[in-house]
Amino acid sequence: PRLTRAAPSAMSRNWFDRDLLRKSALSGGFALPDEMVLCQETGAPLLPAETERCTMTGKRVDRRLLSRSEATGDFALKKCFVECEKTQKRVLPRERVACDVTGAKVLPGELEFCAVTGRRVLRDRLLKSAASDRYILPEKAVRSLLTGAVGIPDEIAFCAWLGGPILKAESGVCRLTGCTVARKFLNKDGE
Repeated sequence: PRLTRAAPSAMSRNWFDRDLLRKSALSGGFALPDEMVLCQETGAPLLPAETERCTMTGKRVDRRLLSRSEATGDFALKKCFVECEKTQKRVLPRERVACDVTGAKVLPGELEFCAVTGRRVLRDRLLKSAASDRYILPEKAVRSLLTGAVGIPDEIAFCAWLGGPILKAESGVCRLTGCTVARKFLNKDGE
């Protein structure tokens, strides 16, 4: 017959006098004090399975105090989270990067590198080259006089006929003069 003052430990399943056991603040399960974990945030006794480690602070805490980052899935104390200034996702501060132009702190996937300056900038603050998948700050971009298409300086040629920039992809060389001109001005013989 079991003693009315006895209860099983949720950890070892052995029976002990209730006076020797502590009650979990989360599940209400009983365990010996050395089988319990104290939440490092609240001091409440918990069973080990009821805790998680905060990736920001390293503290072992009641899992109800944690939230999951929308960027990486890491668990951290809810008070550690901030928002991505572009997507409003709840993320950890270390998961954000500052835009080199605006200073906005965002997830890295919201930024691109300017092909000319190498600065990391919000994608919507950049122009995309019509000749490649590269991005460029508007003040560094060159527009084709022929089509208005955006190009990066190394994708641009000088059209002798128009007297200004065009995309290299729009250019050709006159077989007679050797001048670079817009391909549309050349005949089928390249003249």
